[in-house]
Amino acid sequence: MSAEWNIARLVTGGHHKAARKYESLEKEMVQGCVPGYRNRGQQRRRWTDDITEWTGMKINEAATVAEDRDRWKEIIIIIIIINEIYIAQVRKSQRN
Repeated sequence: MSAEWNIARLVTGGHHKAARKYESLEKEMVQGCVPGYRNRGQQRRRWTDDITEWTGMKINEAATVAEDRDRWKEIIIIIIIINEIYIAQVRKSQRN
């Protein structure tokens, strides 16, 4: 996935979590209680895994922070800056 897509998921992920705080489906998804089974092999990547990886927070911490839109926006800006620095370093190393 591209860096822009990851940033878009982060920006909208916090907003949707804050907006749909009390829906039971959302609660089940966050807690990992989705009914059904998974076949053998590599587990699918969930959006909660991405949020955890990108923010460095547990999903319940990220959900709490996302309720404060200003604080969530600050975190997203920091992640964007770090991501842009990383991409610039990778491109620079590929040119050499």
